[in-house]
Amino acid sequence: MIQTSLGNSNTKVSRLGLGCAPLSVSGRPDRSQAIAVIQAAFESGISLFDTANTYCLDEHDLGHNEHLLQEALSGYSSDDYLIITKGGLARPNGTWICDGKPHSLRAACEHSLLTLQREYHPMYILHAPDPDVPFEESVGELIRLQNEGEILHLGLSNVSVAQCQQALNMTTISCIQNRLHLYDRHSDDVLRW
Repeated sequence: MIQTSLGNSNTKVSRLGLGCAPLSVSGRPDRSQAIAVIQAAFESGISLFDTANTYCLDEHDLGHNEHLLQEALSGYSSDDYLIITKGGLARPNGTWICDGKPHSLRAACEHSLLTLQREYHPMYILHAPDPDVPFEESVGELIRLQNEGEILHLGLSNVSVAQCQQALNMTTISCIQNRLHLYDRHSDDVLRW
């Protein structure tokens, strides 16, 4: 598997990663099958795994996907893979809503540390800007968590060019993860930028 640097960090990962959301949201496979998928991906050379605390069914199932990854990869050296997780969404009654309030981001980040059984996040991503919270407040809380040693590298997801520029005026951003595929080109401008 071809390796590449993750953003502007020195972290090397496989160029192809596994997005793990389908293993935990509606229509998900049973636990043993989900774990087998993760392990097969790793054994095929994939070392980058994408998750979020809200890849689950609802607010009572938070961390489901992170638990799967932790269990599936616990027999391998953590030097050989990277789990990227995200915070900034909530799942009340199974819906998806933005929640970029600083205290919510802190709680999500710290809960994910416990779930993934690690001291810090090598990469932590703001899942989506919250239209009800000033963007700089959400990013500012992640910077505080980084300064406290709970996050090594910061990333953004579902952002505009203006939001990328705003965040870069505040800190170093190592990863931008926007949806972009043949049927959804709304992030073309971010890709060009």
